[in-house]
Amino acid sequence: IQFENNELLKKLNKHLHPLDNNSDYKFNPHLSLLYKKLDRKTKQQLVNEIWSTIKPKIMSFDKIQLWSVTDDESKEAVEKWKPLESYSLAR
Repeated sequence: IQFENNELLKKLNKHLHPLDNNSDYKFNPHLSLLYKKLDRKTKQQLVNEIWSTIKPKIMSFDKIQLWSVTDDESKEAVEKWKPLESYSLAR
């Protein structure tokens, strides 16, 4: 799920970016719901099914996390991904 890149997220990115040493870093605020290599048709079917379940256009979150990840999306690699920082969004 892609998030709107608003001013708050841009400020957060400026704060968090020094934690990431990856020079190819591109800020992409999103929520990933699935890490699996699938054909395009199957992936679209899952997207439609998930989206019909969570329909709201506005979602609230109480915490965000910055994760250390790799381009490898195999089960073994994903299981080794680790959170770098966690931030409360509670008001």
